[in-house]
Amino acid sequence: MIAAQRFPVAAAARISSKRLKRVPVLRHAAAVMSTNPRRRLAPSHAALAALAASIVAAAAPAARARGDAAGWTPALAALSDHAGSAAAAAPALAAPTGAAPLLAGAGMQAAAVAPEPAPPELAERTPEFTRDETERWVPGFAFTSGILGQNAEGSVGTDSTVTYNYFARQDGVSFFSNPPPAPCNTIVPSILSVTRALAEGAAIPFGSGSSTNFTRQPSPNPNSGPCNVFTGFKNHANVLPVSGGDTFLTPTVGASLEGMTPGLQDVPGRPRLFVHGDTALAFSFDRNVAKQGTPTGAVIPVGPITPEVEVRGTGAKTSGEVQTPLYSAGAGPAFTFEFLERRMRLRPSFEWMREEIQVSGVLNKTFQVDTGQQQSIQVGAGGANRPLSPLVNAVYLNQIEVRAQDTQAFNGIGGGLELEMDAARAGPVVLSLFLGGQAYKMLGNLDVNLTGQTVVPVQAPYTTQEQTVEANFDFHIHSWAYHGGAGLRFRWLPED
Repeated sequence: MIAAQRFPVAAAARISSKRLKRVPVLRHAAAVMSTNPRRRLAPSHAALAALAASIVAAAAPAARARGDAAGWTPALAALSDHAGSAAAAAPALAAPTGAAPLLAGAGMQAAAVAPEPAPPELAERTPEFTRDETERWVPGFAFTSGILGQNAEGSVGTDSTVTYNYFARQDGVSFFSNPPPAPCNTIVPSILSVTRALAEGAAIPFGSGSSTNFTRQPSPNPNSGPCNVFTGFKNHANVLPVSGGDTFLTPTVGASLEGMTPGLQDVPGRPRLFVHGDTALAFSFDRNVAKQGTPTGAVIPVGPITPEVEVRGTGAKTSGEVQTPLYSAGAGPAFTFEFLERRMRLRPSFEWMREEIQVSGVLNKTFQVDTGQQQSIQVGAGGANRPLSPLVNAVYLNQIEVRAQDTQAFNGIGGGLELEMDAARAGPVVLSLFLGGQAYKMLGNLDVNLTGQTVVPVQAPYTTQEQTVEANFDFHIHSWAYHGGAGLRFRWLPED
């Protein structure tokens, strides 16, 4: 019993007074030990000191871990109430292994240990709100293809004339300039001063049962000849002015930029404003609105008595060609709806277009100034006195070419209608297909009037002075133009 009491005393001596003084019940025992450490304690005091040493030694690490030393106060208070009975059991508590068994052996009630906090419950995540595309600003870029159609008309004419000396040797294959004396077997050209209009055609006039260019007089007998003398030229019928018209169908390929605002969500169709600007390449052709002949450049045949009707590449025309690029823009509301599980938009709009048309005019003309002659003629009865005549090729004036050209800009305003369908999504980009058409009322002066001039140089012995000639080319577009096409639009619409 004494050995059991010494162990608690030694243990109590090693416990700092600071720790013991934290427990009010043990303050007295600590005071006694600090005043006279050799003084023998009463048995009850010895048991109490041993018990305190065990409690502090076992509880101190747990108290520091939890940071809650005050939690042991109820247990120590119970200890002071049962000190008598605890002394008898003190030897059995000499070597405690933990605070809880020690307290149980001492017959004390430990404070209930707070339960471990339950893990927090994870609330189900509320899905993020995704805005409809009609509630957002949406920019877009499109590739377009279409056809621009419009009517135009025009004319070409001239009042100019050319005066020259015409060497008339032979008229067709039957008549010759073979003046007296008889037997009229020598061809002598009649030199006729003629004035001819650039508006003349090439066809030989028809008269007296045959087509002839010249008037002739039998000589020396005005009734019977037998010789002939050419006395004048029969002017050809005019083929100018000429007018006409054509429909301009111009394929276009271009690009478009647009921006679209959020829509009015409470209005059916959720209307929203869109604005676009376009530019397009025009794959146009030179369209003839007025044409006579084939004014590609005179090709003169070589040989005797080749009439003007055999000359190729003469004539006149007025033409137009739509230039590139074309510009257009528009704005209007877009109405959104669903059709066959597809997002659709109907887009009426106010439209503007600017185009340029190059108007061209050309007149190509040439005149025969020497008829030329065949190698022989048959004169006299029975073919007598039929000498060979020298071969002479026909001669023409140098080609007369009159040209004029100008480019005129035209503006039009009108309405448009487009149907668009969202087709697919590729990341933040929505691809849509669309069809559309526009009608434009052309504004301002729709006429283009051109005048071209050129100088006919001296070509002796046929002309003796320069002469200036001109031609007029008129072009007019109709007041309405139409455009229709399709395209692929890339709309920037990232997912929220």
